[in-house]
Amino acid sequence: MEMVTSAATRRVWSTPDAVLLFATGLLSEFAHNKAVDWLWVSRSAHKDLLERSLDTAAFLQDVFTCHPSAAMAKVDRINRVHAEAQRVRGEAIPHWAYRDFIYLFIDYGERVHEIVYGRMSEKDRVEHCRSMLELGSAMEIADLPSTYEEYRVQRHKQLLANYSRSALTDRLLKEIGSIVGPWRYQVLLTVQSGLLPEELASFMTRKPNRSVYELLKLYRYLPASKKNNGWLTYLLLPDEVAERVVRRLSIL
Repeated sequence: MEMVTSAATRRVWSTPDAVLLFATGLLSEFAHNKAVDWLWVSRSAHKDLLERSLDTAAFLQDVFTCHPSAAMAKVDRINRVHAEAQRVRGEAIPHWAYRDFIYLFIDYGERVHEIVYGRMSEKDRVEHCRSMLELGSAMEIADLPSTYEEYRVQRHKQLLANYSRSALTDRLLKEIGSIVGPWRYQVLLTVQSGLLPEELASFMTRKPNRSVYELLKLYRYLPASKKNNGWLTYLLLPDEVAERVVRRLSIL
């Protein structure tokens, strides 16, 4: 197996603020995915959304920043978790849903990298995409693209075909709001609007907004001390939640 990470991917997953931005886009998009019901099959009943999200983010951070020789064992764990979810439900997770997640990892990896570190170089972009497709191959996901250009075409088609608003969308968003509180939830929605693809505009609470994205890119000019200490995390989350996030996701 080739590496399931790259230099650019490791940068994205190396600080709490970058991981939080990634998770902000991921949760909002996933809430609108037609396979969102799988979240309630695979999540542990005794864990709330915050704890589950922290566990997932910390695990993925470990996958993308660990030594390459350890990566396959961690991918095997992902496959076991998904196999158990399928056993409980009595049906297979559709491959299109798996592909949506791989494409999401490629897309938000690029967007977050541009906000926190600047635009990926052509080499970084290709290697980031390759490593995420390699992760998909290790998970035995069918019909993955073989090039970045093919990925862009498939990403566009799946954004148009595999997303809608449902009762489960509202349930997940309500849980997020209960974690961060009313005014932070509005700020979070604004941040999400700067991260989300244009294809999702028709059913989002806040439409994708390029101006917000441009404002977010000012983040990379903050002093390193603020970025490494989770400045954005403390802005977007209540202090006690932010402390948990920074503690779990600080690896520097």
